[in-house]
Amino acid sequence: MNELLYVELQALYDKWVNFAKLFNKMVRGVFGKLPEVLPDIVGPNVDSLRVEDNPLLTAGVLEIINAYNRLVLETRSFLSRHLGNKISEEVLPKPVYVYIHEDEKYGKYINVRELVGALYKVSIDGSSTLRLISSLLGKISLTPEEEKELTSLEKMIEELIEPKLPKYAEDLKEAIREFRQGHFLASSLISGRVIMTIYDKIKKRVRKEYKHKDSKDAKEEKIIEKFIEEKMGGKENSRLLKAIRDYRNRYSHEIGSRPRPSEALIMLSGAVELVDRALRISLLQPEED
Repeated sequence: MNELLYVELQALYDKWVNFAKLFNKMVRGVFGKLPEVLPDIVGPNVDSLRVEDNPLLTAGVLEIINAYNRLVLETRSFLSRHLGNKISEEVLPKPVYVYIHEDEKYGKYINVRELVGALYKVSIDGSSTLRLISSLLGKISLTPEEEKELTSLEKMIEELIEPKLPKYAEDLKEAIREFRQGHFLASSLISGRVIMTIYDKIKKRVRKEYKHKDSKDAKEEKIIEKFIEEKMGGKENSRLLKAIRDYRNRYSHEIGSRPRPSEALIMLSGAVELVDRALRISLLQPEED
């Protein structure tokens, strides 16, 4: 997978999400104020919003439109640069304009109907662009190496895990499906659920074997890691500990944190390996399915 392209596209997606939040907040403000100011507007017609009478409202509207247009141009440039003619002009977002009219008698004003139409177009096209980018994120091709590893993990699940632990197998296969679709956060969260289930069982085993009961003691973390290294193949497979650390330290509680494809794959493979190793040392029993 072209990870750099994915990261850039994800960053563009996040910009659209943030814009949508700002836009929705602004729209609530604008439409909340319009009923108050319209009856007092003096302009060419009752659908006019005088700039002089409503400077802050006018400035807010123009700023959100300008922000939208800047993001549109950035998006069109990015998609043109990376996809060229592979994407139709019809699905690309287009700039939207709100004009300030001027009347000799009443001064500068914005036509409210034009404003509402522009805001509606921003809302519709913005949502469509989010869906477009989300779809593109899911279609960035896997590299032969990534495909090979996913196939290997699927085989491991079907042969070693599914016959004994079908529920674990189903979660792991779902994590693989999400990864193939480019939903790396979803894949990681599913993998993480499996990882933490195994981690909790390791913790119980450690406390029982070492008679260790203080969950806040930093020594427990080291004992658990030593257990994984010595009894679950953690020394030979560094991904086991990395998968646990990545999920526990970042993706389980950091709002807005998103894994890169390579990080999601580490957590996915780590989850599969942990279940297999847990079965080997009877940390998981077949009857738990």
